[in-house]
Amino acid sequence: LRASAAVLAKTIGDQPAARAAAKAIEAEVGELQGQNRRILADLRPAALEELGLVEALEALVAHWRRAEPTIAVALDVDRRVDRLGERASLMAYRFVQEAMTNAFRHAGATRIEASLKFETPVESSVLRDPALAGLVVRVADDGRGLTGETEPGMGLAGMRDRARMLGGRI
Repeated sequence: LRASAAVLAKTIGDQPAARAAAKAIEAEVGELQGQNRRILADLRPAALEELGLVEALEALVAHWRRAEPTIAVALDVDRRVDRLGERASLMAYRFVQEAMTNAFRHAGATRIEASLKFETPVESSVLRDPALAGLVVRVADDGRGLTGETEPGMGLAGMRDRARMLGGRI
């Protein structure tokens, strides 16, 4: 579509309005391509695939530290999380990513702490992956938190769905 719009813009000749419309179509298709690339990258982050969960989380935290240097960000991860399967590691990464994004966007926090630790597992027959037994993912901040008037957004719903999908809870 983008190439066809570019060709059309060149072949229209001396019709400025039509050429401008073809150029606008080309630009819109370019935007759609960019959005598709971002969506595809979000499905399974390259850092998670290439580095493993621990280093991908470290890269995520490093990104936030650069983007928001006035906010202290701490990460404490049990290295055993690198043994989680693909689905579980993606869930953990997305959980931390969304929680941090929420804290940065909405909390007005000055400190954000994320941890992934194994604690004494609670008996649960619903866990879909035995490697998740005892895994506790926490993201805490010193911000203002949710108020009674706050309507939970899609991010929180997604976090809840991911946890449920693997038999966990939020």
